[in-house]
Order: sequence, then structure tokens, then C-alpha cells
Amino acid sequence: MQHLAVKAASTATDRGEFSAIAAAYSVDRQRERIEPGAFRRTIAAWRERGREIPLHWNHSAAAKDIIGTVDPASMHEEPNVGLHVRGRLDIEDSEVAREAWRSMKANSVALSFGFLTVASHEDGEVKVLDEVDLFEITITSAPANPDTRILSTKAAEGAGTARSAYDLILATLADTEPKGIEEMSIAEHRKAIEALTKDIDTRPAPRIVSFEC
Repeated sequence: MQHLAVKAASTATDRGEFSAIAAAYSVDRQRERIEPGAFRRTIAAWRERGREIPLHWNHSAAAKDIIGTVDPASMHEEPNVGLHVRGRLDIEDSEVAREAWRSMKANSVALSFGFLTVASHEDGEVKVLDEVDLFEITITSAPANPDTRILSTKAAEGAGTARSAYDLILATLADTEPKGIEEMSIAEHRKAIEALTKDIDTRPAPRIVSFEC
């Protein structure tokens, strides 16, 4: 069994979704290099199976450490870059996934993948992986290849800015029509603050439906 780790080129949304370069074509710290096209057959095989690729924490096969999935339909090889993937963490059902998501947002973890070598050759001191059979993708804190980068980030559907959410909360608590902070009078602000502190032990806490990362 082999594992190849690369520095995280990922970002997570508040739905646990991320995009990443899971493998780069440059020579890594283990003196291995992936040949462009090495993933072609394994991508096709995963798509034909019709199931998601398991997303692990630090290559652990324990049930609690299988923290999400990667969509095979999203996998493709970016010319001169590496393997592009999109996946999702089970942040609603897994504490490990939530911790991994927090680390991904901080860009402090890495991506890795488990694979079997189908074909390879030596190029001087470098082992070139001509074809690999990928069986899992992992979030890890031990990168091997630094040649990756953040691809994209987005907010949840329907999310506004944090300030817009605050505007709406203030207006709702003040029993006024929703409006921006600038549009509210001093009296309305005072009423909103009073509403926030009045009966604090008995009234339900205000619930923010969504927010932007």
C-alpha cells in the first residue's frame, strides 16, 4: 500500500464542500513524480462503478475517520498541474469531519491519496508513476508536495454577508421591517439592543440561518 501526500490546495464552504488539486505533477519530497495521464484509467473505473470515492482522515480506515466523499465525475487531470477533485465533508454527522473542515478553512492541512502502482519507470533518481490505481483520498497534516494552490471558495446558497445577517437580526428583534444598519434610527437600534437583553433566560435564542465564510 502506498500513500502520496500533497499540500492542501483546498477550501471548504459552510456546507463542507471543497475543491482541490489532490496530486501535482512535480517531483515530491519522496523523489516521485506522477506522469500526466496516470489517472486516466482509474478515473474511468471509478465513474463506471457509480459510487463515491471515500474521503479519509490521515489514511485511517476506522469508520469514524471516513469523513466524506469525493465525486468521481469531478475528477480530471489539469494539464501541467495535476489531479483536480471536488468533495464533501460530512460535517453534520461527524466530529472528525468538522475538525477537518476547520483545518481546511485555515489552510493548515494537506491532501493525500492511497494508490497501487500499476506501471512506473525510473528517471535518474526519480521514480515516475506512469499509471496508478487510486482507492482513497485523504485529508492529512503531512504534505509531501508543495506545488499546489487554493482553487476556489464560495458561500452557502442563499448566504449573505455577515453584516447583512446582522442587519436582519437587528431589524427583526426591533420588530421593524428588515433594513440596513445605516437606515435604522437611534431609537430602533436602542430597541433592538433592549430586545436582545430582555428576558434573556426565557426567550429563545436568535438563530442565524446562514452565513458567509
